[in-house]
Amino acid sequence: MTFLERNCPQPIYEQIKDAIVNLIDRTPLQANEPIPSERDLCERFGVNRLTVRKAIDELVQDGVLFRQPGKGTFVSPPKITQPLLVLRSFTEAMLQEGYVPGTRVHSIELQASSPKICQKLQIAVGMPVIKLVRVRYIDNLPLSLVTSYLPRDLVPKLELSDIGAVSLYSLLREKCGLHLVRSSVTLEPTVARYWEAALLNIQVGLPMMLLRGLVFTENSRVLEYCVALYRGDKVRFAAESG
Repeated sequence: MTFLERNCPQPIYEQIKDAIVNLIDRTPLQANEPIPSERDLCERFGVNRLTVRKAIDELVQDGVLFRQPGKGTFVSPPKITQPLLVLRSFTEAMLQEGYVPGTRVHSIELQASSPKICQKLQIAVGMPVIKLVRVRYIDNLPLSLVTSYLPRDLVPKLELSDIGAVSLYSLLREKCGLHLVRSSVTLEPTVARYWEAALLNIQVGLPMMLLRGLVFTENSRVLEYCVALYRGDKVRFAAESG
Protein backbone atom coordinates (compact mmCIF):
# COMPACT_ATOMS: atom_id res chain seq x y z
CA MET A 1 0.00 0.00 0.00
CA THR A 2 1.34 3.43 -0.99
CA PHE A 3 0.14 6.23 1.25
CA LEU A 4 -0.82 9.58 -0.26
CA GLU A 5 -0.71 12.95 1.47
CA ARG A 6 -4.39 13.89 1.49
CA ASN A 7 -3.75 17.37 2.91
CA CYS A 8 -0.76 18.06 0.69
CA PRO A 9 -1.00 21.03 -1.76
CA GLN A 10 0.09 18.64 -4.54
CA PRO A 11 -3.02 17.12 -6.19
CA ILE A 12 -3.66 13.42 -5.57
CA TYR A 13 -3.33 12.49 -9.24
CA GLU A 14 0.11 14.14 -9.39
CA GLN A 15 1.20 12.15 -6.34
CA ILE A 16 0.03 9.02 -8.15
CA LYS A 17 2.04 10.05 -11.22
CA ASP A 18 5.16 10.38 -9.06
CA ALA A 19 4.44 7.02 -7.43
CA ILE A 20 4.09 5.28 -10.80
CA VAL A 21 7.37 6.79 -12.00
CA ASN A 22 9.05 5.61 -8.78
CA LEU A 23 7.55 2.19 -9.32
CA ILE A 24 9.11 2.03 -12.77
CA ASP A 25 12.47 3.27 -11.48
CA ARG A 26 12.68 1.00 -8.43
CA THR A 27 11.40 -2.29 -9.85
CA PRO A 28 12.58 -4.55 -12.68
CA LEU A 29 9.93 -3.06 -15.01
CA GLN A 30 11.52 -2.66 -18.42
CA ALA A 31 10.45 -0.88 -21.61
CA ASN A 32 7.35 -2.43 -23.21
CA GLU A 33 6.37 -4.24 -19.99
CA PRO A 34 2.88 -3.63 -18.50
CA ILE A 35 2.26 -1.60 -15.38
CA PRO A 36 -0.40 -2.74 -12.86
CA SER A 37 -3.99 -2.44 -14.08
CA GLU A 38 -6.15 0.57 -13.24
CA ARG A 39 -8.10 -1.59 -10.77
CA ASP A 40 -4.91 -2.67 -9.03
CA LEU A 41 -3.70 0.93 -8.85
CA CYS A 42 -7.04 2.05 -7.41
CA GLU A 43 -6.72 -0.52 -4.65
CA ARG A 44 -3.08 0.32 -4.03
CA PHE A 45 -3.68 4.07 -3.71
CA GLY A 46 -7.18 3.93 -2.25
CA VAL A 47 -8.66 6.25 -4.91
CA ASN A 48 -11.29 6.03 -7.63
CA ARG A 49 -10.59 5.05 -11.23
CA LEU A 50 -11.03 8.58 -12.62
CA THR A 51 -8.12 9.82 -10.48
CA VAL A 52 -5.87 6.94 -11.56
CA ARG A 53 -6.85 7.42 -15.18
CA LYS A 54 -5.99 11.13 -15.08
CA ALA A 55 -2.52 10.27 -13.74
CA ILE A 56 -2.00 7.64 -16.43
CA ASP A 57 -3.32 9.94 -19.17
CA GLU A 58 -0.72 12.56 -18.29
CA LEU A 59 2.08 9.97 -18.15
CA VAL A 60 1.02 8.75 -21.59
CA GLN A 61 1.05 12.34 -22.83
CA ASP A 62 4.51 12.81 -21.30
CA GLY A 63 5.78 9.70 -23.12
CA VAL A 64 6.48 7.76 -19.91
CA LEU A 65 3.76 5.20 -20.68
CA PHE A 66 1.85 4.05 -23.75
CA ARG A 67 -1.46 2.25 -24.19
CA GLN A 68 -2.41 -0.71 -26.35
CA PRO A 69 -6.20 -0.96 -26.69
CA GLY A 70 -7.50 -4.16 -25.16
CA LYS A 71 -4.11 -5.07 -23.69
CA GLY A 72 -3.23 -2.45 -21.09
CA THR A 73 -0.71 0.26 -20.35
CA PHE A 74 3.02 -0.27 -20.82
CA VAL A 75 6.34 1.36 -19.99
CA SER A 76 7.63 3.42 -22.90
CA PRO A 77 11.14 2.93 -24.26
CA PRO A 78 13.59 5.74 -23.38
CA LYS A 79 13.22 8.90 -25.45
CA ILE A 80 15.57 9.33 -28.38
CA THR A 81 18.18 12.03 -27.78
CA GLN A 82 18.38 14.46 -30.68
CA PRO A 83 21.35 16.87 -30.70
CA LEU A 84 20.18 20.49 -30.72
CA LEU A 85 22.63 21.29 -33.49
CA VAL A 86 21.48 21.62 -37.08
CA LEU A 87 25.01 21.16 -38.48
CA ARG A 88 25.02 17.50 -37.51
CA SER A 89 23.00 15.42 -39.93
CA PHE A 90 20.08 13.40 -38.61
CA THR A 91 21.44 10.24 -40.24
CA GLU A 92 24.90 10.59 -38.70
CA ALA A 93 23.51 11.51 -35.27
CA MET A 94 21.11 8.56 -35.10
CA LEU A 95 23.66 6.05 -36.36
CA GLN A 96 26.04 7.23 -33.64
CA GLU A 97 23.28 6.69 -31.05
CA GLY A 98 22.83 3.10 -32.27
CA TYR A 99 19.51 3.56 -34.08
CA VAL A 100 18.56 2.69 -37.66
CA PRO A 101 17.56 5.99 -39.34
CA GLY A 102 15.25 6.24 -42.32
CA THR A 103 13.87 8.96 -44.57
CA ARG A 104 10.85 9.25 -46.82
CA VAL A 105 10.70 12.22 -49.19
CA HIS A 106 7.12 13.51 -49.11
CA SER A 107 7.61 16.26 -51.68
CA ILE A 108 10.31 18.25 -53.43
CA GLU A 109 9.84 21.22 -55.73
CA LEU A 110 11.49 24.31 -57.16
CA GLN A 111 9.45 27.42 -56.38
CA ALA A 112 9.70 31.19 -56.19
CA SER A 113 10.54 32.35 -52.67
CA SER A 114 7.86 34.05 -50.59
CA PRO A 115 8.69 37.24 -48.65
CA LYS A 116 8.99 35.24 -45.41
CA ILE A 117 11.32 32.62 -46.89
CA CYS A 118 13.46 35.15 -48.74
CA GLN A 119 13.91 37.05 -45.47
CA LYS A 120 15.11 33.87 -43.75
CA LEU A 121 17.44 32.92 -46.61
CA GLN A 122 18.58 36.53 -47.14
CA ILE A 123 17.75 36.51 -50.84
CA ALA A 124 15.62 38.71 -53.10
CA VAL A 125 11.89 38.10 -53.25
CA GLY A 126 10.98 35.72 -56.07
CA MET A 127 14.38 34.05 -56.35
CA PRO A 128 14.05 30.28 -56.84
CA VAL A 129 14.34 27.99 -53.82
CA ILE A 130 14.20 24.24 -53.38
CA LYS A 131 11.50 23.17 -50.93
CA LEU A 132 12.01 19.69 -49.50
CA VAL A 133 9.58 17.94 -47.13
CA ARG A 134 10.76 14.72 -45.47
CA VAL A 135 9.50 12.31 -42.83
CA ARG A 136 12.33 10.99 -40.67
CA TYR A 137 12.19 7.55 -39.06
CA ILE A 138 13.99 5.68 -36.31
CA ASP A 139 13.75 1.88 -36.40
CA ASN A 140 10.71 2.30 -38.73
CA LEU A 141 9.00 4.64 -36.24
CA PRO A 142 7.97 8.03 -37.74
CA LEU A 143 9.76 10.57 -35.58
CA SER A 144 9.78 13.98 -37.25
CA LEU A 145 8.54 16.03 -40.17
CA VAL A 146 11.19 18.32 -41.65
CA THR A 147 10.69 21.07 -44.24
CA SER A 148 13.90 22.52 -45.72
CA TYR A 149 14.35 25.55 -47.98
CA LEU A 150 17.59 25.95 -50.00
CA PRO A 151 18.46 28.95 -52.23
CA ARG A 152 18.86 27.60 -55.75
CA ASP A 153 21.78 29.87 -56.61
CA LEU A 154 23.91 28.23 -53.89
CA VAL A 155 23.28 24.69 -55.14
CA PRO A 156 23.27 24.95 -58.97
CA LYS A 157 24.79 21.46 -59.36
CA LEU A 158 22.16 19.82 -57.20
CA GLU A 159 19.49 18.05 -59.21
CA LEU A 160 16.14 17.44 -57.57
CA SER A 161 16.50 13.79 -58.53
CA ASP A 162 19.70 13.61 -56.43
CA ILE A 163 17.75 14.19 -53.23
CA GLY A 164 16.35 11.06 -51.67
CA ALA A 165 16.91 8.97 -48.59
CA VAL A 166 20.58 10.01 -48.35
CA SER A 167 21.92 12.57 -45.89
CA LEU A 168 21.22 16.04 -47.32
CA TYR A 169 24.30 17.58 -45.68
CA SER A 170 26.57 14.85 -47.05
CA LEU A 171 25.08 15.44 -50.49
CA LEU A 172 25.70 19.19 -50.25
CA ARG A 173 29.32 18.58 -49.28
CA GLU A 174 29.99 16.01 -51.99
CA LYS A 175 27.91 17.45 -54.83
CA CYS A 176 28.22 21.19 -54.22
CA GLY A 177 31.42 21.48 -52.17
CA LEU A 178 29.58 23.37 -49.43
CA HIS A 179 30.86 23.28 -45.85
CA LEU A 180 28.51 24.12 -43.03
CA VAL A 181 30.13 26.11 -40.24
CA ARG A 182 27.41 27.71 -38.11
CA SER A 183 23.78 27.29 -37.17
CA SER A 184 21.10 29.21 -35.31
CA VAL A 185 18.20 27.33 -33.69
CA THR A 186 15.00 28.09 -31.81
CA LEU A 187 12.84 25.50 -30.05
CA GLU A 188 9.28 25.76 -28.75
CA PRO A 189 6.37 23.47 -27.83
CA THR A 190 3.38 22.94 -30.12
CA VAL A 191 0.86 20.24 -31.04
CA ALA A 192 0.31 18.14 -34.15
CA ARG A 193 -2.24 19.46 -36.63
CA TYR A 194 -4.27 17.21 -38.91
CA TRP A 195 -1.94 16.92 -41.90
CA GLU A 196 1.16 16.59 -39.70
CA ALA A 197 -0.51 13.88 -37.64
CA ALA A 198 -1.47 12.04 -40.84
CA LEU A 199 2.11 12.07 -42.16
CA LEU A 200 3.55 10.89 -38.82
CA ASN A 201 0.74 8.39 -38.12
CA ILE A 202 -0.02 9.96 -34.74
CA GLN A 203 -3.06 11.53 -33.06
CA VAL A 204 -4.03 15.13 -33.74
CA GLY A 205 -3.05 17.28 -30.77
CA LEU A 206 -0.08 15.14 -29.71
CA PRO A 207 2.57 17.35 -28.01
CA MET A 208 5.35 18.24 -30.43
CA MET A 209 8.57 20.23 -30.37
CA LEU A 210 8.94 22.81 -33.14
CA LEU A 211 12.50 23.55 -34.22
CA ARG A 212 13.38 26.37 -36.60
CA GLY A 213 16.96 26.60 -37.78
CA LEU A 214 19.31 28.46 -40.10
CA VAL A 215 22.51 26.90 -41.41
CA PHE A 216 25.37 29.07 -42.70
CA THR A 217 28.27 28.40 -45.08
CA GLU A 218 31.88 29.54 -44.66
CA ASN A 219 31.14 32.92 -46.26
CA SER A 220 28.11 33.49 -43.98
CA ARG A 221 25.50 32.74 -46.65
CA VAL A 222 22.34 31.06 -45.40
CA LEU A 223 22.30 27.63 -47.02
CA GLU A 224 19.17 26.23 -45.36
CA TYR A 225 16.14 27.37 -43.47
CA CYS A 226 14.46 24.38 -41.85
CA VAL A 227 11.24 23.88 -39.91
CA ALA A 228 11.17 20.55 -38.06
CA LEU A 229 8.43 19.00 -35.94
CA TYR A 230 9.50 16.31 -33.48
CA ARG A 231 7.25 13.99 -31.51
CA GLY A 232 7.26 15.17 -27.90
CA ASP A 233 6.55 11.66 -26.65
CA LYS A 234 9.62 10.17 -28.34
CA VAL A 235 12.33 12.83 -28.49
CA ARG A 236 14.36 14.92 -26.09
CA PHE A 237 17.01 17.45 -27.11
CA ALA A 238 20.57 17.78 -25.86
CA ALA A 239 22.92 20.72 -26.27
CA GLU A 240 26.61 21.14 -25.58
CA SER A 241 28.76 24.25 -25.36
CA GLY A 242 32.43 24.24 -25.99
